[in-house]
Amino acid sequence: MAACFFCGKETSLSFGGTPVCEECDNLREAGKKPPRHETGRTDDSIFQTLKQQLEAAKKRHDGAKENFWKVSGRPGERPGASADMPHPDGSLLVRKAVSEEIKARGEHLEALMRLNAYLIHGTVPDDLKKKRKLSGE
Repeated sequence: MAACFFCGKETSLSFGGTPVCEECDNLREAGKKPPRHETGRTDDSIFQTLKQQLEAAKKRHDGAKENFWKVSGRPGERPGASADMPHPDGSLLVRKAVSEEIKARGEHLEALMRLNAYLIHGTVPDDLKKKRKLSGE
């Protein structure tokens, strides 16, 4: 059973793939806002953890992009390189920066997808389910 997206009660019902209990579904069909509709799941610890993970992944991705642009700029713009002579490890630095940017972009996308899956469908990632069980939530 999943937790209702709006109130958090256990439910086996769903609306468009999103878990919704009968009470909240009746309110929704009547045009009324189910409880916690204004904030959804944004006040719980799972949301906060996923949001922090997304922010950290974005920061890593931004840093990797910045590093890529720094090492792939014109030779006179890179530290240790002159306009006449490129950096001796220039192509290696660029390949490494590209690899790091691709990895950071993938982690950023994964963090975004985990947060969206939680907000839209109420899907708690497996690693956070384990932490919840250990902490007794």
